Amino acid sequence: MALIINIDTATDNASVALCKNGSLVAIKSNEQQKEHAAFVHKAIESLLQQSKITMNEVNAFAVTSGPGSYTGLRVSMAAAKGLCYALNKPLICLNTLLVMACAAKNMIIKKGLPVFEGQLLCPMIDARRMEVFMAMYNMDLEEVLPTMPKILAIEFLQDVENKNIYFFGNGSLKIFYLPQNNVEIINVITSAEYLGILADEYFNKNQFSNVTYSHPQYFKEFYFGDKRVDIQKS
Repeated sequence: MALIINIDTATDNASVALCKNGSLVAIKSNEQQKEHAAFVHKAIESLLQQSKITMNEVNAFAVTSGPGSYTGLRVSMAAAKGLCYALNKPLICLNTLLVMACAAKNMIIKKGLPVFEGQLLCPMIDARRMEVFMAMYNMDLEEVLPTMPKILAIEFLQDVENKNIYFFGNGSLKIFYLPQNNVEIINVITSAEYLGILADEYFNKNQFSNVTYSHPQYFKEFYFGDKRVDIQKS
């Protein structure tokens, strides 16, 4: 049995979820980005009291390590590492976009949205102006295109034309500014609940991050210009 506290402050909407064996026990959310730092520890305390669980009973702490808001990523990483140090618990770090893809997969299945051959999931996080952080995953949540910053331009539409892709996340709304777009954009609500689903899998495989050396993954350092997206049809 794994009790994991999952912390996600990577985007505008922060959440902290207590999950048991990958299933949600309780969750707290905050939509005020400037209050994320004050929110996290109060949310954890409230979740434990609500669930009648002590901090020592928690088996691990999981966090979205990036991409996302620079400040938000530092907030969640600092909180998770501090608790892991103090309680001698393992740390699990997961890509924010993978967590978003997990949320999308669950929503697509729950709502019965069509899933075509070679279906891809493309989470996007707003990176200001016409730039986004993006990645692509198949329906098994296997990485098809690695996380990268991407400036959305007309060439992007040409790259994804005739591909079965669901786009989602606050960055995907920028596609509407491009001419003649006919891509499929869906509304996906993500939260630390989906971090908990993935974190449980990592826990069971003992896939832990080094508490000392873990740090936010900003991904900006890998940006070398407006590269075209080369997606191979499955």
